[in-house]
Amino acid sequence: LPESIWLRTTPGASAMGQPYVCTEAGQYLAQGHFSTARTHKESYLLFYPLRGAGLIEQGDDRVLLRAGQALLMDCRKPQRYATAPGQHCWHHDWVHLDGAGVAAMAEWLIPEGKLTPITLTDQKVEEQFKTIFAELESGTVDSMLQVSLALHQLLAGQPQLHASKGVDSIVDAAVAGHKAAEHLAVGRVDDGVHGHFRDVVAND
Repeated sequence: LPESIWLRTTPGASAMGQPYVCTEAGQYLAQGHFSTARTHKESYLLFYPLRGAGLIEQGDDRVLLRAGQALLMDCRKPQRYATAPGQHCWHHDWVHLDGAGVAAMAEWLIPEGKLTPITLTDQKVEEQFKTIFAELESGTVDSMLQVSLALHQLLAGQPQLHASKGVDSIVDAAVAGHKAAEHLAVGRVDDGVHGHFRDVVAND
């Protein structure tokens, strides 16, 4: 992969019925002077640094995000992020996502609405991002499901979920949201995807 990529898609009705919906994703090599701010966007944003470090600010929260950590942020609130002071770069994967699945997990990944860096030990994180990058712009039903599953694996593997309510109940909430959203979809997605999500969790 190049050091900076930016992929975008416009989800169709079937994609919007998935528990995890991705609209944009990429990998960015931010230089030492990089800084950006946003007032509002209808999505969550997941950061995963590869090297260097980023400084993330939202409300009264100000956190340093280093390689090997991840952070989920609700972009519906104003935010600012930049290469951390003293760092030459902040090379990171990122993805804008939404849906019933991530909304169900946000209570544990953003406790009390506070930015919370998470240390990851799963060596498959970069593989999951590569799947998203490879499939996002394809526009097929299969690629849509692959992206949704990769997002599920990214979020369900984070330790806050295992230390609190448990992954199974989180998946139940995501699947419930999926079923409700299917009624709004033009094309009905095969119900077998629910079992596929459960099988992945059971094998994590």
